[in-house]
Amino acid sequence: MAVGRQDPRVRTLGRGPGGSWPVRGFPALAAVLVAFVLLGTVGSLPGPLSVPGTALDRSSAPLAGWAGVAGSPKLSVAASPASGVAPLAVTYWGNVTGTALTPHVNWTFGDGTAGSGSPIAHTFTSAGWYHANATATLSGSSWTQSAMVTVHVTGSGGTGPLQILLSPVPSQGTSPLPVSLTVSASGGTAPYSGTVCFGDGSCVQLPSGWDGGPLTFDHTYTATGTFTIVASADDAQGTIATSSAALAVNSPASLTAYGVESPSTGTAPVSVGFEAQASGGVPPYVVAWDFGDGSLASNSVGVPLSHTYTSGGTFTPKLTVTDQAGHSAVYTLAPIQVRAPASSPVSNSSSPWTGGWFGAHSSEIGALGLVAVMVVFVLLVELRRRQDLTRQARQLVEAMENSQEEP
Repeated sequence: MAVGRQDPRVRTLGRGPGGSWPVRGFPALAAVLVAFVLLGTVGSLPGPLSVPGTALDRSSAPLAGWAGVAGSPKLSVAASPASGVAPLAVTYWGNVTGTALTPHVNWTFGDGTAGSGSPIAHTFTSAGWYHANATATLSGSSWTQSAMVTVHVTGSGGTGPLQILLSPVPSQGTSPLPVSLTVSASGGTAPYSGTVCFGDGSCVQLPSGWDGGPLTFDHTYTATGTFTIVASADDAQGTIATSSAALAVNSPASLTAYGVESPSTGTAPVSVGFEAQASGGVPPYVVAWDFGDGSLASNSVGVPLSHTYTSGGTFTPKLTVTDQAGHSAVYTLAPIQVRAPASSPVSNSSSPWTGGWFGAHSSEIGALGLVAVMVVFVLLVELRRRQDLTRQARQLVEAMENSQEEP
């Protein structure tokens, strides 16, 4: 059987064991390329968004201006020389650490004179134990602190009259007020003895055979008012000397509490940040929290904490601050509105098509299914077209053969 020329309209895309695969143009190749492009697009679709838990944003929450309780400034003092013969020139230093604010230091030198600044020089002209008291303040702050340093001045000739010195640190404050009292004696004829009375009904005895060196007594004033501390001493010759100092103890300011929250609305589960502040009373403070949903917690002033509301509703949190004197203050925060999570269609979680991995990727699966349908449709159309072309080619070949066989 003779084979005629191939119809020029027929092209060969590929060749396999079964012969030629005649097609017209390249629609199948285009369909495959489109499918790959669509699959690449679906593969690059973003997955489920991750929503982080809510935390208190201190930069935007109304906490600005509230200072934490950690890291307070500290005053330290020094004197040089610490002893010597009168007249004795002494240089004092008062240094405040732990703050960027400008400190101011005021001095009382224990001999009836005072001064300010650091360093500062002072000359003692008489023998004795001198307790210099420094009180520091900070510009733009209510902070204050006191400290004491002692200098011993001896006389160049004779011991001088008997005298007793006392210095309370601090000399004023709020109740309960702990005070450190330093007592010393000089002159007369050692050894010494005597008593110290704190002005609130309590007294202590000075040790027998005391040489006059500095003695320190700690005492706490729980009542309020002005108290006169009196120290008396007698020497070996029976000479008696007394000295006094006034101390002011004030009532503490009323205890107040305050709190903040962020955010105040959200959809369950929502994490809300809280922080408490307090003033007045007797620090340090303890904070007790009631979040309004039956949950309780406790922490300290100025320390953030968070709580998660797991169901919808309106919740009113409150806090209670208690100071060291047992006083309490309650603060109620704004109600927190929590929306219930949106209800989802009822599904059979046991079905592999609605739960698990398939349920989580239903949108991607749907897109892939659409691409698969399009590819199948294009291939079917192409297959039908190939069949038509093959049939037409055979008919053409048969017609050419028949025409050659005719005489």
